[in-house]
Amino acid sequence: MKESDRLEKIEKQLELMMLKVDIMYNKIVYNESILNKNTKSMFTNEFYNEAKKLVIKNGKASATLLQRRLGIGYARAAQLLDAMEDQGIIGEADGSNPRDVLVSK
Repeated sequence: MKESDRLEKIEKQLELMMLKVDIMYNKIVYNESILNKNTKSMFTNEFYNEAKKLVIKNGKASATLLQRRLGIGYARAAQLLDAMEDQGIIGEADGSNPRDVLVSK
């Protein structure tokens, strides 16, 4: 076997290996994103209905309100606010001001 043929064969094997690694990496990243999405929605839903009732009752929505009343941390409170904004229940953030509630009951 010629040296050039041998090198060509090695290059093809390396390309195949790199393709396999790329496929495996993409599967891992995809599965992690699905897991993160499901985990996020699971713990967001845990407090979502209670948080929704709370902001509608108070007429304003803020992370501080949710933190104090639900006994949760800032990150969870912020995710609940984002979820309620996505659902059209509260308005967009306006600096440090509480968000407006766009629905009643």
